[in-house]
Amino acid sequence: MLQDLLGALGLASIYLLFALGMSLTWGTIDILNFSHGSIFMFSAFTAHLLIPYVPMGFVGVALVCIVVGALMSLLVQVVAFEQIIKRARNRNTAERQILIGGIGVAIIPLAIAQEVTKSNPFGFIDSGFEVTTWTFMGLRGTNILLITLTAAAALAVGTAMWLRRSRHGLALRSIGVDSEVSAMMGVDRRRLAIVTMAVSGGLAGLAACLFTYTLGAITPESGDTLLIKAFACIILGGVGSTGGVVLGSVLLAVTETVVLTRTSGLWVEAVAFGLIFLVLLVKPSGLFGRKEVRRTMSDFYAANLVLIQSTFIGILLALSVQVPMRAGVFSFAGAGSYGIGAYVSAILVLKTGMPSLLAILISGIVAMVVGLLLRAAGGPPRWALPRHGDGVL
Repeated sequence: MLQDLLGALGLASIYLLFALGMSLTWGTIDILNFSHGSIFMFSAFTAHLLIPYVPMGFVGVALVCIVVGALMSLLVQVVAFEQIIKRARNRNTAERQILIGGIGVAIIPLAIAQEVTKSNPFGFIDSGFEVTTWTFMGLRGTNILLITLTAAAALAVGTAMWLRRSRHGLALRSIGVDSEVSAMMGVDRRRLAIVTMAVSGGLAGLAACLFTYTLGAITPESGDTLLIKAFACIILGGVGSTGGVVLGSVLLAVTETVVLTRTSGLWVEAVAFGLIFLVLLVKPSGLFGRKEVRRTMSDFYAANLVLIQSTFIGILLALSVQVPMRAGVFSFAGAGSYGIGAYVSAILVLKTGMPSLLAILISGIVAMVVGLLLRAAGGPPRWALPRHGDGVL
């Protein structure tokens, strides 16, 4: 039982490393990258081609896979997805075209690997790293299993902390929740999208390295199989939730392991995806999915509240200058009254807890009284302006 659980956790760690990159791009920048599986496969394939010419251990192979995965994902974003987003008529159209474009892009590295390998398995047999077996309290495992478990746990926690506590992570989350408001707040979506895609590709490359060492070899089609499993993990846990991806990966791996060890194994896919179907019937957004932001007219006014407020303030300031000018006087008193009103309303709200609307009315009265007192005392600096029929005052 414990041995099966250990194997399930190892499988879940592979699912997690692969799905984490997909979830990151889908849950933040709204890109469901269906070329993720080919990037996964091709990063391992590149390392496989380099090993005979450049002797490498585990660290070298892992670095090659991570760098190749990041560069490929970055290239896909800049060459394909960005161009689709620029030319799409709206967001929904862009999402559909990105989905189809990702499938098209995935065919290219897949065809190259199939041509070179003739669809035969490939791996890292000639690398300097040797997979060893250990036994502890009756449990058997390998050194690559420990590395996989550690890497999955560390990267899941690191990704969650980065999204919750770092400035770039919070900006990414704001894009995932409401891209329109985040753009109004000055979030550079293009730059964050490039970084996110690179991180996603790097995670796929690391997963490919660990998966290849775990199995000994993979095929050019291995990425497509994992792509379906990762998609299931994300849907099960909830789009945009790192914790949801972790839980979805564990549930899927444990379910597959139980079915595989307790039955003939023919029902693995049916039972695993049947479980996901049942969860979605109860909770369509997944176990930890975020709510979708839907635009209504009230949402429009809420999202553009700052713009509306600024426009209203500008109108009032313009009137404060225009009204005296109608009487032939241009005065700087408006700036002073503006400051007095702001200062008084801030004190009333912060110190007394007075409602904002009442504080605004009182501060306006105070500013008016101060203006009248200054006018009675001689008034602020002002210039007389010509009026039609009256000459110069």
